[in-house]
Amino acid sequence: KKCEVLMQTVFSLEQMCCVDRECQKCGVTEPVDEVFADANEGSMVSYYQWVTGKDKRVRKQLQECTIAEAKEDLVVLLQLFSRYIYDIKRQFAELKFLKENLKTGVVIIQEDFSENFQLKHQKEETRSTPTAPAVPVVPGSPNGITVHVEQYYAVDCLHQFYIGRALEHVSGCMIKFKFLHRSVDAGINTFNWLRRDDINTCHKYNVIYGPIQLVGTGSFTVVELENIKKASALLIKNHCK
Repeated sequence: KKCEVLMQTVFSLEQMCCVDRECQKCGVTEPVDEVFADANEGSMVSYYQWVTGKDKRVRKQLQECTIAEAKEDLVVLLQLFSRYIYDIKRQFAELKFLKENLKTGVVIIQEDFSENFQLKHQKEETRSTPTAPAVPVVPGSPNGITVHVEQYYAVDCLHQFYIGRALEHVSGCMIKFKFLHRSVDAGINTFNWLRRDDINTCHKYNVIYGPIQLVGTGSFTVVELENIKKASALLIKNHCK
């Protein structure tokens, strides 16, 4: 129902002035008033709404208020909902274009609405947490990061991506990882979850990205973007002499 009301409040989801509520032809209050025209605004209603708690988790909570208060909440949500719908439509359109025009050797990393993990460049700083002991990978190197035990990382070994969980610091130059099972089909890396894992060690000069966040329970694919590939080659050239 909210989507139907949204389309009455936006002149066009293709124009940014409409999406950002800067268009004079668009309006939220009047369409919402029409929906509740026959309702007694003093009547009590109840509905479930997603709410972020103090523990940062999002849960459905039962809301009880008058119809007038519910209208005010709906107007606020619809003001933001147009941008949300626009972003999703644009993401799907761009993803469809990229898939249909994908070059050989290029992989698409999906983020936001359907991501399997999040990447951080190796030059970015990683904050330590008390529950994740720090394991130095390249001490003193300006391009080095800190690997945290029990977190996942993407490891580039000989220009092949592997994804695994850091287990322990074996020696001054080796890190033990528990890797997800990796298979290659038509040049695309496919990773399966915890059905079959391989424990192996990596040298500190392997290019490591992360920590990354894995989302979901099924297998997923990863492709390297050209800029990641170039950064990987540069780091290998500088540190693997």
